[in-house]
Amino acid sequence: MTYLKYAWPTEGQFITDMLSAGFATMEEDQITFVDCYVHQIGLVESDPRWAVDVIWVAPSEFQQYVVWPVPNSAVHWFAGWESAYAQAYCQANPTLCNEATGEQ
Repeated sequence: MTYLKYAWPTEGQFITDMLSAGFATMEEDQITFVDCYVHQIGLVESDPRWAVDVIWVAPSEFQQYVVWPVPNSAVHWFAGWESAYAQAYCQANPTLCNEATGEQ
Protein backbone atom coordinates (compact mmCIF):
# COMPACT_ATOMS: atom_id res chain seq x y z
CA MET A 1 0.00 0.00 0.00
CA THR A 2 1.12 3.53 -0.72
CA TYR A 3 0.38 6.81 1.00
CA LEU A 4 -0.01 9.65 -1.50
CA LYS A 5 -1.49 13.13 -1.53
CA TYR A 6 -3.84 14.20 -4.30
CA ALA A 7 -5.61 17.29 -5.58
CA TRP A 8 -8.74 16.77 -7.71
CA PRO A 9 -10.32 19.67 -9.61
CA THR A 10 -13.45 19.42 -7.42
CA GLU A 11 -14.92 17.31 -4.65
CA GLY A 12 -17.53 16.04 -7.11
CA GLN A 13 -14.85 14.84 -9.54
CA PHE A 14 -13.05 13.05 -6.70
CA ILE A 15 -16.22 11.22 -5.65
CA THR A 16 -17.14 10.38 -9.26
CA ASP A 17 -13.66 8.99 -9.96
CA MET A 18 -13.61 6.92 -6.77
CA LEU A 19 -17.08 5.49 -7.50
CA SER A 20 -16.19 4.74 -11.14
CA ALA A 21 -12.96 2.97 -10.19
CA GLY A 22 -14.66 0.86 -7.50
CA PHE A 23 -12.90 2.49 -4.57
CA ALA A 24 -16.16 3.83 -3.17
CA THR A 25 -19.82 2.93 -2.91
CA MET A 26 -22.79 5.20 -2.34
CA GLU A 27 -25.94 4.27 -0.49
CA GLU A 28 -28.54 6.86 0.47
CA ASP A 29 -26.06 9.69 -0.22
CA GLN A 30 -23.49 8.07 2.11
CA ILE A 31 -20.04 7.43 0.60
CA THR A 32 -18.10 4.41 1.84
CA PHE A 33 -14.52 3.95 0.67
CA VAL A 34 -13.40 0.45 -0.30
CA ASP A 35 -9.87 -1.03 -0.21
CA CYS A 36 -8.37 2.31 0.79
CA TYR A 37 -8.10 4.80 3.65
CA VAL A 38 -9.15 8.33 2.75
CA HIS A 39 -8.87 11.67 4.50
CA GLN A 40 -10.58 14.47 2.61
CA ILE A 41 -8.83 17.72 3.48
CA GLY A 42 -10.84 19.89 1.12
CA LEU A 43 -9.65 23.29 -0.01
CA VAL A 44 -6.22 24.33 1.25
CA GLU A 45 -5.16 27.98 1.36
CA SER A 46 -5.50 29.55 -2.08
CA ASP A 47 -5.56 26.25 -4.03
CA PRO A 48 -9.01 25.72 -5.58
CA ARG A 49 -8.52 21.94 -5.94
CA TRP A 50 -9.96 19.29 -3.58
CA ALA A 51 -7.10 17.92 -1.43
CA VAL A 52 -7.24 14.26 -0.41
CA ASP A 53 -4.82 11.88 1.32
CA VAL A 54 -5.16 8.19 0.40
CA ILE A 55 -3.48 4.97 1.53
CA TRP A 56 -4.00 2.29 -1.12
CA VAL A 57 -2.58 0.38 -4.01
CA ALA A 58 -2.55 3.49 -6.19
CA PRO A 59 -4.16 3.05 -9.61
CA SER A 60 -2.27 4.60 -12.50
CA GLU A 61 -5.31 6.49 -13.77
CA PHE A 62 -5.17 8.76 -10.71
CA GLN A 63 -1.49 9.63 -11.15
CA GLN A 64 -2.51 12.91 -12.79
CA TYR A 65 -3.89 14.12 -9.44
CA VAL A 66 -0.81 13.35 -7.31
CA VAL A 67 0.72 16.39 -5.62
CA TRP A 68 3.96 16.57 -3.69
CA PRO A 69 3.90 18.90 -0.69
CA VAL A 70 7.22 18.97 1.12
CA PRO A 71 7.38 16.26 3.83
CA ASN A 72 6.44 17.51 7.30
CA SER A 73 4.79 20.64 5.88
CA ALA A 74 1.34 19.34 4.96
CA VAL A 75 -1.96 19.97 6.68
CA HIS A 76 -2.63 16.28 7.41
CA TRP A 77 -0.64 13.08 7.94
CA PHE A 78 -1.78 9.54 8.56
CA ALA A 79 -0.06 8.64 11.84
CA GLY A 80 2.87 6.30 11.28
CA TRP A 81 3.00 6.93 7.53
CA GLU A 82 5.20 10.04 7.54
CA SER A 83 8.37 8.18 6.55
CA ALA A 84 6.57 6.26 3.78
CA TYR A 85 5.41 9.56 2.30
CA ALA A 86 8.91 11.06 2.64
CA GLN A 87 10.37 8.05 0.81
CA ALA A 88 7.82 8.36 -2.02
CA TYR A 89 8.50 12.12 -2.17
CA CYS A 90 12.24 11.51 -2.52
CA GLN A 91 11.72 8.93 -5.26
CA ALA A 92 9.52 11.36 -7.20
CA ASN A 93 11.62 14.47 -6.46
CA PRO A 94 15.25 13.37 -6.07
CA THR A 95 16.72 16.84 -6.62
CA LEU A 96 14.49 18.32 -3.91
CA CYS A 97 14.77 15.42 -1.48
CA ASN A 98 17.81 16.45 0.56
CA GLU A 99 16.55 19.99 1.05
CA ALA A 100 13.05 18.86 2.01
CA THR A 101 14.07 16.09 4.42
CA GLY A 102 17.23 17.65 5.79
CA GLU A 103 19.30 14.64 4.70
CA GLN A 104 22.73 14.89 3.13
